[in-house]
Amino acid sequence: MQRRDPQSLPIGQQHGVSLMARIVSSGRRISRLERKFVSLAKRYTAIPPLPNDGQIIHYQTDAMKTAGVVWQFRYNSETGGSYPWEFVGGGTMEDSTGLSASFETTTSVTYTDLATVGPSLDIPLDGQYLITTYANMLSSAAGTLIYAAVDPGGGASDINATIFTGNTQAVSNSSTALLVVTAGTTVRMKYRVAAGTGSYRHRRMTIVPIRVRLS
Repeated sequence: MQRRDPQSLPIGQQHGVSLMARIVSSGRRISRLERKFVSLAKRYTAIPPLPNDGQIIHYQTDAMKTAGVVWQFRYNSETGGSYPWEFVGGGTMEDSTGLSASFETTTSVTYTDLATVGPSLDIPLDGQYLITTYANMLSSAAGTLIYAAVDPGGGASDINATIFTGNTQAVSNSSTALLVVTAGTTVRMKYRVAAGTGSYRHRRMTIVPIRVRLS
């Protein structure tokens, strides 16, 4: 079939040919943009050393991949702090070690592990993290304080602890702390009592980043 010069076609047909050409051209541009966004959304296992301001990455270690968790960060050169990569979306890392319905106990007045150590999670990047601990707690005596706190690598502290005094019914408690943690640190829940015996079950811990940096 012989192709005709669009200029030789009637005006209506000329418009149709021109419109089709623009549609095809737009489709090519959209395709290029789609390929660009797919490239930008690739999985990073390390923070890029030379980012662009506003750059967005999807960060996922092998451990996070196994857990089905991805963290999305945006680079902000104007943050004015040590952690320019801001968390903008993604799931929480969680460890449910100690989620058993059976109580485990301690009589230690300093922070220690229970028979089933943990929960614990490895921190992949230097940064600020929201760390939340959960436990169902029971004290052996009324008015006697028992504690559950996260150890971010330098020791657990009452400042970040869940504190409970009840001795008639176990109650589920939680505590959230904003902590600066170094990459490679294993954060772990630990436990202590002021006196008597502290009983704990249904223990778990979650972490989510706030800001991070290249380690």
